[in-house]
Amino acid sequence: MIEYFIRHGSGGSSSIAVPDETINKLWKENKIAIHFPGPRDQDSSSLDPRDYIKPKAKYAIEVFSEINDNGGYVMAHFRTKPDRVKIGIIMQNSFEPMESVWTTIPGRIAILKTLQFKTEIPHIRIDNVQELWSKIHRRKTLVRWRSASGKLKDLILSNM
Repeated sequence: MIEYFIRHGSGGSSSIAVPDETINKLWKENKIAIHFPGPRDQDSSSLDPRDYIKPKAKYAIEVFSEINDNGGYVMAHFRTKPDRVKIGIIMQNSFEPMESVWTTIPGRIAILKTLQFKTEIPHIRIDNVQELWSKIHRRKTLVRWRSASGKLKDLILSNM
């Protein structure tokens, strides 16, 4: 399996435009999510990169679909828990849409694409994984994390 990093951020290029309550629900339910509108800025639950216009969305959907198809070792950061991360293995074929609302467009439904961690995940302080944290991609929402170099996998397996 491949190592990945996902950011449930606020602002900039890693923003996920849903309320903090939705981010907290993802944390509590041990899920990761992405939120990219499809064609004509309409929310979509599609996992087909061809259904998205912007290159950033196409890339994120491609990587997200890869994790859904194959599982993966994941470190997830959530904007509502700035000093902690979740790590673990994402279950294959665990894709499930989740409805929320947009924070930037009042009254509009947001459809998040979610994946489920396989097991109960320890909440790890960033201070305790500083070597890995220093290698995260600072701008993208979701990436194949080659610079983790097996260290995330080792950390996950040692905490199971």
